[in-house]
Amino acid sequence: MQLNQAEIEAVNNLKFQGKLRLQIAVFTAIAVTISSQPVTGLTLESSKLGSLSGLPGISIVPDQFLGWRFQLDNAIQVEDIGGHFTGGFTSNIFGTIVSLSSPNAFPQENPLSLEKISLASTTFSVINNNDINDTSVVFLTPLSITLKPGNYALIFGTGLFGAVGSDAMPVPRNQTILPNTSFFFGGVADSNSLFSWKELPSPQVRGDDGDPYFLIKGNIVSSIPEPSSIDSLLILGFLDVSSALLHCKQKN
Repeated sequence: MQLNQAEIEAVNNLKFQGKLRLQIAVFTAIAVTISSQPVTGLTLESSKLGSLSGLPGISIVPDQFLGWRFQLDNAIQVEDIGGHFTGGFTSNIFGTIVSLSSPNAFPQENPLSLEKISLASTTFSVINNNDINDTSVVFLTPLSITLKPGNYALIFGTGLFGAVGSDAMPVPRNQTILPNTSFFFGGVADSNSLFSWKELPSPQVRGDDGDPYFLIKGNIVSSIPEPSSIDSLLILGFLDVSSALLHCKQKN
């Protein structure tokens, strides 16, 4: 049976509508995929902890901050930061993450200007229920930020970001230092020195058994398209659908 012109156009319109629905469905699926990337749990630490110690540690005071460098090969969503602290009644310190220009670099501003380059920060007091037994504690506090691959530092201190107390980071016993771990501090070497960044001396020089313990918990974020790539993809999708709609309008 031969179709007349009106019937042929009706069939073509049905085919076009089916194709358009498919394009919209694919475009919607792409948008949902971009906006909901899966994640995987992650723990970053400066060493394998060993056993806790109540021994005096490296002080965190207004003229001495402590920093740990870390490198990321993947984007991560930071959820908590922390470490091994003495804790107690005077504990009120800040934690901040800054970017570094290279794996062994110092922050790009002096210690007193940390607030200018901070990517994320928080203030917290270390709660130590073991304090009466002179035992230190591993403590975590919430801090949320997404970090791209690169070089960073986690820094603890006081006197900035509203922190007004002090604390210390004792050296754990039987600690296993991980490869490529390095530490630095912001401090004053003597009365004639400026408050600046310096490499933390080795445990042997300090007379300690090991180094302070830093900890970050979060999630590895799966590959995140660059904004320019996402924009291009969305524009192409909109153009494709718009072109199809225009084609339909012209035919009608």
